[in-house]
Amino acid sequence: MKHLPDKRCSCCENQFCVDWAENHCILERIALDTRGQCLSCITVDIPEELLKVHRESMLKRFGEE
Repeated sequence: MKHLPDKRCSCCENQFCVDWAENHCILERIALDTRGQCLSCITVDIPEELLKVHRESMLKRFGEE
């Protein structure tokens, strides 16, 4: 279950942003585009080779179930 703050706010949920810590965005204010996507995100680049290794591992894990 997702818990929202008591007051209404715009919250970014991009876990690949440098401003993501302890399972939430640490910025007090963000800017959103017309589709509601965060314009304040600075996305962490994950090397393709690392993604490949993890994808293969996940495929093996879920293929065994």
